[in-house]
Amino acid sequence: MLRVRELKLLNDHTVSFELAAGESVVIQGANGSGKSLFMKSLTKLVPASYAEYTLDGIPAASLRTELLRSKLLYVPATSLIPSGTTVGDFFQTAFRLEIYKGHYPIFSYSQYVERWGLDVQDVSLLSTGQRQLLTLLRALSLSAKVLFLDEPTANLDASRTLEVEALLLDWQRRTGGSLVMSTHSTAQAKRLGFRVVTLKLL
Repeated sequence: MLRVRELKLLNDHTVSFELAAGESVVIQGANGSGKSLFMKSLTKLVPASYAEYTLDGIPAASLRTELLRSKLLYVPATSLIPSGTTVGDFFQTAFRLEIYKGHYPIFSYSQYVERWGLDVQDVSLLSTGQRQLLTLLRALSLSAKVLFLDEPTANLDASRTLEVEALLLDWQRRTGGSLVMSTHSTAQAKRLGFRVVTLKLL
């Protein structure tokens, strides 16, 4: 499904990577090894050169960047949210983008917004972990083929982490999508049972 050969990152790492439809991968490595940079490079958020890059057999160069990013969706560890943003505004912002016009959420997030105490008038006042949860819920509602999750549970307590893991696995079962996530937790990687890719410092 996703095949990248000799991807040269801005930190001079060169990585080759393949991901099958419905497959899940954990990216591990020390701080500074390039986990975030690797995922941002794969999703064309930062420049990188490569010998080959195809999605479903189609060369990435022939795909509009916006379309590629909507199919390979990067979800950051933290999000900057403008003051005064309501929960409704936060979710609808994505669907106002040209690439999502005519699309409808594939995932009902409302029950989780209520369960996790996220239904507030000003999202910017939520804690870092709560904003991370909202960002994840919005990503799950979009029609991505692959979610690239940058330490999606780094700011969460143990019980909420387990809930998020179950939610991600449920999304994967329902959609057939793939997950690529970075984590420093070896226990989490073992618990999820994902294939592990380790990046090393030069």
